[in-house]
Amino acid sequence: MVRKKVKLAFMENSAERKVSYRKRRKGFLTKARELNTLCDVELATLVNNPYHNEPELFPNHEAATGMFTKFIDLLEEKK
Repeated sequence: MVRKKVKLAFMENSAERKVSYRKRRKGFLTKARELNTLCDVELATLVNNPYHNEPELFPNHEAATGMFTKFIDLLEEKK
């Protein structure tokens, strides 16, 4: 089954743009959750939302903060 070519242009309609953003964010977080579960990978994501001031963290704030600090504490050659 062939997909249609996606038109890459700024969406003028703000409601349509928000819907598209929500769908893409949901798909991205689903893929992150699947990668976390199926591959047993320690994973944290930070998604800045243009429609809200607070960023969205996956899986939760405490786990993401712990993973980011663990990465920062690694030696430079292991990063």
